Amino acid sequence: MISGLSFTLAGCLQLHGRAAYMNRYAIARLWRDAQTAELW
Repeated sequence: MISGLSFTLAGCLQLHGRAAYMNRYAIARLWRDAQTAELW
């Protein structure tokens, strides 16, 4: 489940480009949380 989520979010990051990495956008927060969840 989590790897599928990370795959989907990685595609979204590519779609939005550099702007997606800014913390004011929800996609950046979602990607960061998904990466953290994979570690635990």
